[in-house]
Parts: sequence; C-alpha cells; structure tokens
Amino acid sequence: MKIDFGQELLGIDGKPIMDPQSQEAIRLNSVCINALMGQLEEDSKVAGEKKLARWTLACRVQNGKGPIDMTAEEIADIKDRVGKAFAPVIVGPAFLALDCKDRKA
Repeated sequence: MKIDFGQELLGIDGKPIMDPQSQEAIRLNSVCINALMGQLEEDSKVAGEKKLARWTLACRVQNGKGPIDMTAEEIADIKDRVGKAFAPVIVGPAFLALDCKDRKA
C-alpha cells in the first residue's frame, strides 16, 4: 500500500494539528519517525536487530519522496509504535492516514 507520509494530520475540527513549539502543521512522517525512534520502557528488552529494523523503517519514511510503498507488516509495526507513543489526538488521525481513510465524524 502506498502511504503519503508528507500529509498533515487533521484534528477533530478538520484543521491541521499545529506543533506548539514550531507553529507548523504536524505531518505523518514526523509522528511515525518519532514513534519508531523513541525509546519506550518496554524497549529495554528488545533485541538490537528489532531496533535496527525500526531505524531502517524510519530512514525509509524520512528519505521517501511522495507516496511510499509499505507492506502490511510495516504499517502494523508503525501503528503499534504510534499507538504506544502518542495521545489519541495524534493516534486517531495518524491511524486514519496509515489506513488511507478519511476522517469521519
């Protein structure tokens, strides 16, 4: 499935979610990279090979131009990390974008 990681995440009001520090719209690539690269409490027991796989996936998201072809497993891994690393205000729009679905009220 092709994912456009450059897209802005939309809030519950349908407007772009803004980063309070930079005052720029939060994009899917930023959320996914931060989730993949972050260190969660449970990660202390994760093998180095799994961490390398996350880093490699984050590099693909960072370096991709336009929509990127992703496997179902890669999308599931990203969603798992985003779901653990962020609050619902980010998880909701990120999951919809990763599933290529529009926001429904």
